[in-house]
Amino acid sequence: YVVSYINDHADGQYTTSICISFFNTMIPMFCVTANSYESHSAEGSYQSSLFMKIGLARWVNTVLVYFFITPFTGVINHGNIAEDISLIQLVASLFISEMIINPLSYILDPFDFYYKHIAAPRALNQEKMDSYFKGYEFSLAERYTSLTKLVFLCFFYATIYPASYLFCSLSLVIIYCQDKYLLLRRWQQAPESGPEVAEFSRDYFFTTALVMHAVMTSYWWSGFPYDDVSEIDGKYYAVNQDIFDEHIFPALPESQTVVRQPKDIPEDWMGWMSANTNQEFIVNLTGITSVVLLFVVVFFIFYEKMKYVFKSLFVSAYKPHGEDQKINFSKLSIE
Repeated sequence: YVVSYINDHADGQYTTSICISFFNTMIPMFCVTANSYESHSAEGSYQSSLFMKIGLARWVNTVLVYFFITPFTGVINHGNIAEDISLIQLVASLFISEMIINPLSYILDPFDFYYKHIAAPRALNQEKMDSYFKGYEFSLAERYTSLTKLVFLCFFYATIYPASYLFCSLSLVIIYCQDKYLLLRRWQQAPESGPEVAEFSRDYFFTTALVMHAVMTSYWWSGFPYDDVSEIDGKYYAVNQDIFDEHIFPALPESQTVVRQPKDIPEDWMGWMSANTNQEFIVNLTGITSVVLLFVVVFFIFYEKMKYVFKSLFVSAYKPHGEDQKINFSKLSIE
């Protein structure tokens, strides 16, 4: 609601994007607080849980908010009545904002400046002064979500805004250089963590982003030219081109006649894609591809889960942590 209100009343497209980038920097604070109420046996498990919370919140805030607050006819046309801003313009401004706001918030950290240049020289003893130079306690999960939200933003809108690939690549390079400098120069050493976050991100988040890319590609192509107008026998009629809003999956050319249309549409109307066979072909191709890809991903995830459950019925699934100290339990003594 806050982003929608700002988008309707703000002056310029960058105001909303800056607010979204600002919210992205605040999200980890709330997620860390929520994660502190959970019990985890290892640092990797803690980071995986934190990664899921921050990742989902940032995906919604960065990618889905713009999608739901922008009207259908404002995707490539002028959607914001106040400032005539389309969805692709908002996405472009969001990429630029993420390339500038997020890195600057870490490089120009006011708390780091205060601790090292104001509080440290005024410390009452050496131990207190040294504590001000420990650096920022970064989270591996939070840094991973900075990457995944940009990749998801790119994949989600790449069909209508192909420059997303370029902006995403530039953003990832900037984050790499920024994190390398901060990790080696300013941040404190993080606790030892296993590969849980990387594996969770690879198996679920990046897989989900790839599937959403295929699914949304068919929906984006089906909506062209995003004007809700169709020419029938030399006359122009107002039609409904939003297949996604009708909750129809997959997006196929046959869905044109299934979507609810105004009552004055002629009965022999074949759809707004009927005059463009190339559009029908690409929608049909991407729609079928999205179904096949979704089935393959779900099948393999379900297959691995069922394989693990079935195997655990006959073979122990326990995996020890640490090394065997070769000390029998009966030899232990309380001292």
